[in-house]
Amino acid sequence: MNQNEDIRAEKDENENADGMYYGILANKYRNARKIVLVCLVLFLAVMVIFGYRDMKFSNFRYLFKYQTINAFTLDDLYIDVVHSAGSGAAFALYKGDLAVLGEDKISLYRLDDELIYKDYTGGETHTLAVGEKYYAVYQTGGKTMALYDSFSRVYDAAFEAPVGLVCLGDSGAVGVYTKENGSTVTVYDGRFSEVFKWQSSARVVLDMAFSADGAKLAVLSLGVENGAFDSELTVFDLASEKTLFTKTYPKKQAVDVEFFEDGRFFVSVGGTLCLYDRDGNEETELFGMSFYSKEKNTLATMTPMGEITVFSSRGKELWRAESVGAVSRMCLKNGSVYTVGNTLAAVYREDGTPSSVSVPAGALDFFVADDGSFILCYATQTVRAVP
Repeated sequence: MNQNEDIRAEKDENENADGMYYGILANKYRNARKIVLVCLVLFLAVMVIFGYRDMKFSNFRYLFKYQTINAFTLDDLYIDVVHSAGSGAAFALYKGDLAVLGEDKISLYRLDDELIYKDYTGGETHTLAVGEKYYAVYQTGGKTMALYDSFSRVYDAAFEAPVGLVCLGDSGAVGVYTKENGSTVTVYDGRFSEVFKWQSSARVVLDMAFSADGAKLAVLSLGVENGAFDSELTVFDLASEKTLFTKTYPKKQAVDVEFFEDGRFFVSVGGTLCLYDRDGNEETELFGMSFYSKEKNTLATMTPMGEITVFSSRGKELWRAESVGAVSRMCLKNGSVYTVGNTLAAVYREDGTPSSVSVPAGALDFFVADDGSFILCYATQTVRAVP
């Protein structure tokens, strides 16, 4: 009798323990659901109060963009993207997807070869520009530009003068250089309202760049003085529309200007990289660079002899390595340097020896996935390579 009572007591105790466990678990799920609902309500409230013009259905689609993929690594996800853009194609990574421009259309693919979006651009040759918020397609010398997100064409712009260059800021700002009777640079905010304009009757714009916070615009231009050309860098404060400073490079042609995340910037001019602080004071010069690539507050360079060096935004050397073969393209990603030659892809890290892998010849471009693998772009497909 006592034994049966002990068994029943033990059973009741186990049931009570199980009940308490599942009760606690249920409470956790209920609390988690409440937190999610509260966050969603707050998100909607903020969007309605502060950003209702930007609140579109496509914004919410990003929340469910990869819901059909049950994969934790690119090994499970990746499939070669097959396209028909041809040898004249242009490629870019936009929010982790591959944008392919060519053969009269712009296409956006997931890296499992699923076509997310496609739009026809017409028969002319177009140019692709990519930012954090949008990507743009325009024809150099044409008078139109289209802005896209992952799911739609979000804006069409028409200009009175031919377009020479489009620059996209991470905040959604758009810089457009048009050329007719001189040069005009117009900046639009994320809602496509004009916020800044600069004009010059004597200079041609070579490049433009927004600072990471979107507060500054750098314009690199070319002009002629006393029969000799010179390059000039002008940095503007967009809020006040004031010129912050100007740098001139006599008898040299500059080709590129880029901002670091910390507000410093550099200019590529005549094979030399000139690094400046936030106020435009030159901090250092890096001579004889064949390739370079920027990431956040670091800069990787390569000399014609294959010497790879990684610098801070101040120009301080962080580490260096020697390339293992001929290089045609270079990329700095997650602190490592990635290079591609004709048939060899290699990665260089600060704390180890280079790793390399053989790849098919003829890559038109390449990107580095978050897992460190190469995504090589060819005329009709992509190929993933893991060193």
